Amino acid sequence: MSVRTAAEELATALKGGLEGVAEVTTDLGHALAPPSVVVGPPALEWEGGCPGPTGARFLVYVVVDQADRALESLWDLVPQVAAVVDEDTAGVVVRAEPGVYPAGGTDLPAYVIEVEVPLS
Repeated sequence: MSVRTAAEELATALKGGLEGVAEVTTDLGHALAPPSVVVGPPALEWEGGCPGPTGARFLVYVVVDQADRALESLWDLVPQVAAVVDEDTAGVVVRAEPGVYPAGGTDLPAYVIEVEVPLS
């Protein structure tokens, strides 16, 4: 599987499998309308002797507006994203960490989910 195919598979599964999310995008420069999920570029891994990457670790950002219930919204959305990744893609969720996502000059509340996808 190519890196592009893995990213498209991940984004397509998330678009079709989440409730309460306004959008799923792979475009880092896109103006977000939270709650959103952004599939970021992956770190790539090579095994010895392989001409192309054999694994990818995507950062998937779950982003919400700054609001009174931002944390609770993230806690509701992160398990949904993880379930879609684990059930509907070749990827596996490794971890999820709280963070921020820079959007339009503002840091929005987010969780960063690491997803490992085999490419070979």
